[in-house]
Amino acid sequence: MADEVDYEALPSNAGLGVNMMAGALAGITEHAVMFPIDSIKVSPSIFYHPMSTIL
Repeated sequence: MADEVDYEALPSNAGLGVNMMAGALAGITEHAVMFPIDSIKVSPSIFYHPMSTIL
């Protein structure tokens, strides 16, 4: 149990470029997954808001 492996960690010899690429891919993936969900969630509140008839 002393040799517990952190499965989310990069190898200790991973350079700055590898860490930057991992962060960039994580951000791109998050936006690609969440944008459609946010669009579906927000659009009813925009279209059915009482003040939207003024615009």
